[in-house]
Amino acid sequence: MKKLKDEKGNIILLTLGTFAVMGLLFVLVFHFAKVFVVKESASNYSDQASLAAASVLHEKLVEEIENYDRSLPGFIDELVDAESLQDKIERRKQELRGTSDWLELELELKAINEVLKEELESNNPFLKDYMDRALNNAKAEIPDAVERTILNNDGHLDGTEIEFTNDFRIEVTTSVRFTALLFDDYIPERNRYVKQKSESPSFVFLRNMNDSQWRYWKKEF
Repeated sequence: MKKLKDEKGNIILLTLGTFAVMGLLFVLVFHFAKVFVVKESASNYSDQASLAAASVLHEKLVEEIENYDRSLPGFIDELVDAESLQDKIERRKQELRGTSDWLELELELKAINEVLKEELESNNPFLKDYMDRALNNAKAEIPDAVERTILNNDGHLDGTEIEFTNDFRIEVTTSVRFTALLFDDYIPERNRYVKQKSESPSFVFLRNMNDSQWRYWKKEF
């Protein structure tokens, strides 16, 4: 009888131990799943923010390209080349459309960058002045665009960084705050933020601009 009771007690202990281990495993799996979700959220925020930054620069480039075409140097170029800068970009876009399945914005960005790069390599000082203005205007508005994008998605703005990379892209680093399921009070605040980086399409025309205009520019929140 005593032996039977001991066996029942052992079975109960084994059962309780099994449930405890399963419970712990469940908590660990849930914890890692939450980390993954938080990381994906940070990645999505940085993706959207880098595209928002690229959209601002694209908008300012288009504005200054139009201004250049209306200027005297632009008018002279159009007489010499038989097409305006906007015409060259549109022609390049049509050429690219026949060789790829890119989205319209991707085609537009690539066409603008290729044409600007070629024109700037021909040492056109007047066009460079207009592109300087486009860069300055974009740098003034990019931080607000990134901030709006992150806050509209309930992201975390503190610690967000915006800068140009060596391969002529706009890189945005942002983070999402993580709350642990267990022992949350023991996690230092500085370790709660899961950071992710994303980059915009490449703006290769920057290769022909002064480094001081873009390479060393950085915005931190």
